[in-house]
Amino acid sequence: MEKQFRNKMLLGFFIVGLLLIALLVFSNPILSSPIKQAEASGELIYTFDSVKNTYSLTGYTGSPTDIVVPATYDDGINGSYPVTTIGVEAFQYCSSLNSVIISDGITLIGNRAFARCNNLKSIVIPGSVVTIGTSAISYCSTLTSLTLGEGIENISGSAFYACLILPEVIFPSTLKSIGNSAFLGCRKLTSVTIPSGVTNIEGGVFGNCRALEEIILEEPNEYYTIQDGMHITKT
Repeated sequence: MEKQFRNKMLLGFFIVGLLLIALLVFSNPILSSPIKQAEASGELIYTFDSVKNTYSLTGYTGSPTDIVVPATYDDGINGSYPVTTIGVEAFQYCSSLNSVIISDGITLIGNRAFARCNNLKSIVIPGSVVTIGTSAISYCSTLTSLTLGEGIENISGSAFYACLILPEVIFPSTLKSIGNSAFLGCRKLTSVTIPSGVTNIEGGVFGNCRALEEIILEEPNEYYTIQDGMHITKT
């Protein structure tokens, strides 16, 4: 009888232990989810992905003016890991933003990440960025300086839509695709040169670019030709 009682007591302790472990796991966001809660660092907010061991820059607090997006980040909990993406709408409507330098290592600028930052004047995008997302830097009406690093492959639709006073765009030789309306309404562009490696140019890329006088297509390009110095035609 005493042995049976002891066994029941041990079983009871075992069950209670399991319940406590389950409670700890499901009540702790770090343990119960592969994506950690956002952590703030000064004016920038990061989200950790514990599956990929990477951070995304997903937002901001306060009124940032001149920011450098770092190549790595350490939230003090998960450790130091690469920052690989700037999230969707991370800085949308950030009227205080004046300049952005993105460190080498970032691979994606999310959709509308810097859209409608109406005081943004300068942005440097490194070659590690493979894709600039849809409307990523659209309606930045005071943007005058744009640096596109060698390595960038895809500029998505409306990426620089209505950057009204942007005077110049120098495309990297690695560019492969320019989405629809990517530079529509960039009224100060006067001349653009499209690299020979571009295989996809969608409609209205340079629509309503009122000052545009010349589109140059580097040769050889087996996919497109330029008619009358202005009209892009698919071969």
